[in-house]
Amino acid sequence: MYITLFYCIINLDTLELRYCRAGHESGLLLRAQGGEPVLLGQGGMALGMAPAELFDAILDEGRVVMAPGDLLALYTDGVNEACNASGEEFGRERLADALRRHQQEPLAEIIRRIDRYLRQFCTLAPRHDDRALLVIRAR
Repeated sequence: MYITLFYCIINLDTLELRYCRAGHESGLLLRAQGGEPVLLGQGGMALGMAPAELFDAILDEGRVVMAPGDLLALYTDGVNEACNASGEEFGRERLADALRRHQQEPLAEIIRRIDRYLRQFCTLAPRHDDRALLVIRAR
């Protein structure tokens, strides 16, 4: 048995985001000014996969400074690994494109739209995993 996680702390005064990823999907940071999404991939292996000494040795903390309007998306693999009837995965790129298209909308609307895209993409395909998506906008 193992568990994955993405842990982060946002300093609300400086907007510095410190994070660590233990086998979990990388976070996506979309800059308000545009450009390619920043993949937050620093981290290590899932909890419970190796002895504590090895886990501690490879765990790595990442840091990034957000700007007002930046959008952070944290999600489980049930989102990007959701498949359509042909077995094709939704994928991180589709997720990033959908987030980018609706980046300026209210957070609840972004979640609603991503959920709709996933449901449309996966029509007629059995669902094999749970899905969770958290979006945060820096102010």
